[in-house]
Amino acid sequence: MNLSAENHLFRFRGDNINTINELVNNSIWHSKISGLNDPFEMFFNFDRDALKQLNKTDIATILKKTKFLEENAKEIERCFYYDDMEPIYKYIDAHWGDGFAIGLLKEFQKSVATACFTKRYDSRLMWGYYGNGMKGICFAYNKEKLKSSGVEFSDVIYTHEAPKINIYKHLLEKMRGEQVTIDAGFSLTKHTDWSGEEEVRSLKYLKGENVYEQIPGFAVPLEKCCVDAVIVGERLAGDMRVFIESFAQKNNIEILIAKADFTNYKIQIESK
Repeated sequence: MNLSAENHLFRFRGDNINTINELVNNSIWHSKISGLNDPFEMFFNFDRDALKQLNKTDIATILKKTKFLEENAKEIERCFYYDDMEPIYKYIDAHWGDGFAIGLLKEFQKSVATACFTKRYDSRLMWGYYGNGMKGICFAYNKEKLKSSGVEFSDVIYTHEAPKINIYKHLLEKMRGEQVTIDAGFSLTKHTDWSGEEEVRSLKYLKGENVYEQIPGFAVPLEKCCVDAVIVGERLAGDMRVFIESFAQKNNIEILIAKADFTNYKIQIESK
């Protein structure tokens, strides 16, 4: 089989019952942030400078029905008239800034779950860490089959800087009584330290009971089998290997073996 990043996404799994469940139940586990290993996962700083880009109508909307407006109406009127907005910016930033941003971030983090894939099936890093030292496996998912099963995915962006969010856009939505939306692009951003993973991820948004913080995530069912091949780490042994290979054979899933090629200092993928 010709495996490629163009046609496949690769998902490394450990030697445990959860791996078998995903294969047998034809599903993909999406974990909430508490189950991810990067402490900066799905994090943003808020863009304070964005406040100064708002027009006066938007500023007035934020100030509407506030105690600050009631107590400082004349001074606020003077600021608007003379275009001296710094005192107002200072109040809005102090009153809404950090608190609203933290609340928005926490609400997002508890309402989203992610499944992580990679473009690399022969990565030493991935086999050593996520492949449990060559004792795990790697699923080769067909990208078109995933899409037809309703699984959307995007490349992770790697950067030295934390992503910034214009929270005032969302504050205005709140003040207008609109549904508060959020640009989820920051959830696809990671530090360049992680760039060797070449990650692709699927995001799913939780609703109802699934939002509760104690729930670690959920399995997304697939409409059909999307696994073209199972790559078995050469050090995987015992009942799990026997079961994985037997299940793959019965379901027309190609079996490949990942081996450490010491001569060429790379991971070699061979047919079983």
